Amino acid sequence: MRMGAEALADAELLAILLRVGTQQATALDLARFIIQNYGGFRGLDSRSFTELCQVDGIGHAKAAIIDLRRGISPIGSTRLPPESL
Repeated sequence: MRMGAEALADAELLAILLRVGTQQATALDLARFIIQNYGGFRGLDSRSFTELCQVDGIGHAKAAIIDLRRGISPIGSTRLPPESL
């Protein structure tokens, strides 16, 4: 906790947002797959809600969480500025 979000990899941050995975993959496995295959947060930000829902393990709820992150974080940024927390 002392190091904050800056100490976490993008996949770890996304896994926290996703909270749970699937029967086949943990939230971290799912987050790693998404980050690697969709070009990180920048690539993820360019995906529509419908496209996100087509990813195995991402349903409406998780796609909505990803959309919410998009709204509170600057486009293409993987981190929120400390003053916004």
